[in-house]
Amino acid sequence: KFKNESYFTIGLNHFVQWGGVSDYWGPMPEDFDSYLRYITGRTGNSRFSNSDQLNAAGNQYGTYYIEYELKREKYNLRFYYSHPFEDHSGMEMDNWRDNLLGVYADFKKKGLVEKVVYEFMYTKHQSGHIHEYHVMRGIDDYFNHGAYATGATYEGYALCSPLISPVRFEDGISIGLENNRLAMHHIAAKGTLYKHLEWLGMITYTNNLGTYITPYKAPRNQVSSMFSFSYCNPKFPVDITMSVAGDFGEMYEDRVGVMLKVGKRW
Repeated sequence: KFKNESYFTIGLNHFVQWGGVSDYWGPMPEDFDSYLRYITGRTGNSRFSNSDQLNAAGNQYGTYYIEYELKREKYNLRFYYSHPFEDHSGMEMDNWRDNLLGVYADFKKKGLVEKVVYEFMYTKHQSGHIHEYHVMRGIDDYFNHGAYATGATYEGYALCSPLISPVRFEDGISIGLENNRLAMHHIAAKGTLYKHLEWLGMITYTNNLGTYITPYKAPRNQVSSMFSFSYCNPKFPVDITMSVAGDFGEMYEDRVGVMLKVGKRW
């Protein structure tokens, strides 16, 4: 906290897949000493796979996070930066080009535009297109892993960003994520059109390359959007929301969905 109106946040998110049984490597170490290696990001000993002995033990991934927030009487502004890492090269910023950058504004009063957010994400570099095995640098292959072949997925769904998808399957079993090299622009806003009639809009554009190992033959562009209108009046017996969403582009088949929600709050 710098002043009464300024706040600075810095943090680290760290996740590890560890233990279990690999189809290729067999049982993975699960004792307490190995657990300490996993959570501290250290290399594996002789009981680990060759790649874990050269790199960090287990399937490591996470983010560095920095945020600055400015609070004023009429508005709040928030600027944030998130940097992904999969291994030592990412933690040491070899993939410095890959980041999520965002800005959020809250105008603190009812109006046509009350809140707005813009985000840009880039994950195409991944420490470079050449993998140096002896030093484990390059082709970070975000959220995929050699020993943990399912990658960062659970029950056939991605555990990371919904934009890093789709999940690949073989014999009905997840074998990782098909697309993790992309550039994204996202903008969302909400406000009040008239008294109790509120609106919300979101639109996301992505340029997708697949992965370094299995790239798409040509980049695939995708636009996803959602718009909704809500009528919420304390004097009216129910709240009504109408939403329309659509996906258009080369990543998925074009589709449109409509939702009508009627609810009551007490």
